[in-house]
Amino acid sequence: MCHLHVLLALGIEQLDHYRVEGRGACTIHEVAILQAPVPTVKSTPKLKDLRKEKICVQKALNRKIEAIEAIDSFYNSLTIDQVDTIELVKTTSQLESVHAEVDEKLLYLEEELEVLQQKIQAEHQRLDDEVKGNKHRRLGLCASITIVTEKNIDVEVVLVYGAMLYNTM
Repeated sequence: MCHLHVLLALGIEQLDHYRVEGRGACTIHEVAILQAPVPTVKSTPKLKDLRKEKICVQKALNRKIEAIEAIDSFYNSLTIDQVDTIELVKTTSQLESVHAEVDEKLLYLEEELEVLQQKIQAEHQRLDDEVKGNKHRRLGLCASITIVTEKNIDVEVVLVYGAMLYNTM
C-alpha cells in the first residue's frame, strides 16, 4: 500500500471535477481532496542557540540559589561552641559579604533570563510573521491517493483536474 499526497496548483479553492488514473498493476483504493496544510517553521539555528543559552542561565541561576541556601544553612548552624564571640562578628561580616556577592550574581542572572525569554518570544513572533507573510502560505488543495499493488513495482499515477475558482492571493 502506498499513500501519495499531491499539492495542486496554488490558489485553487474548489475542484469542479477530477480523475485519477493508475497505469500499471495497481488498484486505486482511495482518493480524497483535502485542504493543504499551512507550512510552519518550528525552529531556527538562532532559536536553538537562544534555548541553549537559556538552559545554561537557568542552571547557573539554580546553582546560585543553592549557594544562598548553603550560606543560610551554614549561618543558621553556627553555635557559640564553634565560633568565639570575637570571631562571630568577623564571620558574620564575611558571610554577609559572600551573601551579597551571590545575591548580586543572582539578580544579574534573573535579568539575563528575562532578556533571553524576550529574545525567544521575539524570534517566535518573527517566525510567525514570516509564515503569515509568505505568499505561498495558502496552498489551496491537496489530493491524497492510496494505491495498492501486489508487488513492489513502479506504477504511474495521473491526476487530471479542472477548477473554476482560482485565487491568486
